[in-house]
Amino acid sequence: MPHPFLSPPAGIGEIPESQATGPVAELYGDIRRTLGVGLVNLVYRHLATVPGALQWAWAHLKPHFASGALDRQAAVLRAQVRQAVMPWAACFPADLAARPHAAAAARLARAYNLNNSRNLLALTHLLGLSAAGEAANPAPAPACEDPACEPAGPEIPLPAMPDWDRLGGKDRERILRLNRLAEDGEPSIVAGLYRHLAVWPALAGAIEPALTGLAARGELAAALSYTVRTAARTAAAEPLPVGTAIPPEVDAPMQSVLRSLATVTIPKMIPLGLALHAAFDGTPSRPAPA
Repeated sequence: MPHPFLSPPAGIGEIPESQATGPVAELYGDIRRTLGVGLVNLVYRHLATVPGALQWAWAHLKPHFASGALDRQAAVLRAQVRQAVMPWAACFPADLAARPHAAAAARLARAYNLNNSRNLLALTHLLGLSAAGEAANPAPAPACEDPACEPAGPEIPLPAMPDWDRLGGKDRERILRLNRLAEDGEPSIVAGLYRHLAVWPALAGAIEPALTGLAARGELAAALSYTVRTAARTAAAEPLPVGTAIPPEVDAPMQSVLRSLATVTIPKMIPLGLALHAAFDGTPSRPAPA
């Protein structure tokens, strides 16, 4: 029996991309094409475990992805959170961008940043988590147009996410240590970016001291809360029609997981991912122009 520390959290099922067949595989393909990123995030892989749930969510969300509305809102969110985590650049090794595979790790972080920010806004709308009364407040600042602030260009193929059972013990330990940062107790969801970075163990090891220090000073938890509030304000400033009737297949446990993704896991990883992209890329983020 595996040691519990080396086992992934129980209870959060998913259909991995490599195991998707039939209608689920078709939906995954549509998600990748629509989002323009070569991966399907956990929120959709988890929804796929319940017949009809992914179809329901994607039918409501795809029009807003296709129209660009969620992209616009996500760009605003990224610009604001990126500015908040700019000081974190000094916490990472100065030569990180020059290390082997750093450029590939930057592309991976960017892919997660794009998807995580869009998916957080999507869930905020879908679950009705927009801040009450926020629509009366001034709208969030526009997204930064500076190329150093918002990387542009087509996404290249990403490495496959390592299978948990094939990871070495040290890699699993590191993933679970990192995954605990900024959360109280034992998380029920393993963030995909941490697991994906295990493709490059040396880089994953190089960032751990910086992230551990940020967590010890309370900065990761503060950034998580800030990201949740910013997503709620951004969604309230431009409400998107997503329907209000949640179908029976999206039962209480599924809704609980979706809410946890929207209020903990994804907003935890957006500031982390933005800081990691800047560190791996070697171009620290700059504030949005006044």
